[in-house]
Amino acid sequence: AIKDAVDEYVNFDLTQPGELVGLIGFSRGGKFRSLTYQDGEGVQQFVTGRPAFLLAHSDRKMLLQADGVQGEPWDEGEKRNLEGKIAELAGQGKRITAYAFHQGSFNGEEPDDLIFVGIAVISDPIRPEVPGAIQALSKAGVRTVMITGDIKETAVYVAEEVGLDAGAVVMGSELEKMSDQELEATSKNHNVFARTTPEQKFDLVKALQRQGQVVAVTGDGINDAPALNAAHIGVSMGEKGSDVAREAADLILTDDNFAHLPDGVAIGRKAYDNFRKGITYYLSAKAILLTIFVVPLLFGIPFPLSPIQIIFTELLMDLASSTIFITESAEPDVMVRDPRKRRRFLSWDVGKRILRNMAGLTLVILAVYFGSLNLGFDVDSARTAAFSTWLLGHIVLALNLKQEKIPLIKQGLFSNKFAVSWLAGMILLVLLMTQWPQARSVLGTTGLSALQWGMVVGGALTASMWMEVVKWLRFRQNQ
Repeated sequence: AIKDAVDEYVNFDLTQPGELVGLIGFSRGGKFRSLTYQDGEGVQQFVTGRPAFLLAHSDRKMLLQADGVQGEPWDEGEKRNLEGKIAELAGQGKRITAYAFHQGSFNGEEPDDLIFVGIAVISDPIRPEVPGAIQALSKAGVRTVMITGDIKETAVYVAEEVGLDAGAVVMGSELEKMSDQELEATSKNHNVFARTTPEQKFDLVKALQRQGQVVAVTGDGINDAPALNAAHIGVSMGEKGSDVAREAADLILTDDNFAHLPDGVAIGRKAYDNFRKGITYYLSAKAILLTIFVVPLLFGIPFPLSPIQIIFTELLMDLASSTIFITESAEPDVMVRDPRKRRRFLSWDVGKRILRNMAGLTLVILAVYFGSLNLGFDVDSARTAAFSTWLLGHIVLALNLKQEKIPLIKQGLFSNKFAVSWLAGMILLVLLMTQWPQARSVLGTTGLSALQWGMVVGGALTASMWMEVVKWLRFRQNQ
């Protein structure tokens, strides 16, 4: 309707308006967008932008009459009524854009003597799942901040609908006057920012980052590109997002659904937890192997594993750590705990975990090996007992480490099918290498006595079982 009305007024078809000779875009951070065309009739400028700005720079309104379209001076009461209607619509969460035009060139950088055409009211309803998503993020220690170019009334409506504190909205005009220190304080204490420019979005991201916060930014337009690029994690919309926004982002939401962000946080935390558990387990196993070789070396006693057994150990250990922990489900508190602090992975805390993990199984393997030798068994038999203890014990250790909060008896042995499969596989391997002659010849193993079987099975089960006792006590305490 606006296009038809303007077409009628300027007396030429906008599909062929002449030659485009000027452009002022929103990307400059201005309050309007202007296209300037020139044809044989002269220069025509078409302007779109913020309603308040275009109303302030319009001295006439477009009037439809039987004999054509004319510009009629504003009646101040009518203008105030229109401003009130715009504020009412904005208060309902509508997005509003105004349109005007001007015959001739602007005298300055900003438009003047505009003929006001009308407004376009866009309804962009909030998805019903968004408030729940923001609550889920809040429980996970993730703060949601809304930075928009919309007017204050629209920002307040949207913020209240999704559950953000809109009691003190900060305007872009206020941000312009702030120092870096004031900007940091404001970004820390306020959650809603309205009428902001692309530069101000960028500055707010930087202000949050200077406070040590990890910042993720969602956006879909060209104006969002600087903030998307500056954020630690830029998230663009896949359906409505511009090419520029998608290029500047790190992640793309293919369905533009904000409600998937909590899912992304949960997946990321689960992946990090499982990666940390897997690497810690792998390093613990390496430390166990190193220790059970160093101790016999100090006493001048043959090593507890033969070369072929070491090769088997490395192969099985790598596969166990890469399947059991990758496939493990998330910790129960994954979305009710604060984000972790950014720091190096190989820290003293990881070192303490490695020492804790390796202590029990190291002592048990050495005890089985030295015990077999002291009981009069030969080296091959003692090595078989030590190797069997390792094969069973390292899977039991993985079962105990795959969840940090829930004891295994509560998880259920079959909660991780890969872990159960590995345990069954290790039991079968131990039986084969101690009972089947062909396997004995390949691995250099022997049969075990009843006493040795008791040492092997008892040691493998109890080496890390104390972890389950600790988890159970903590679990009961938190119930």
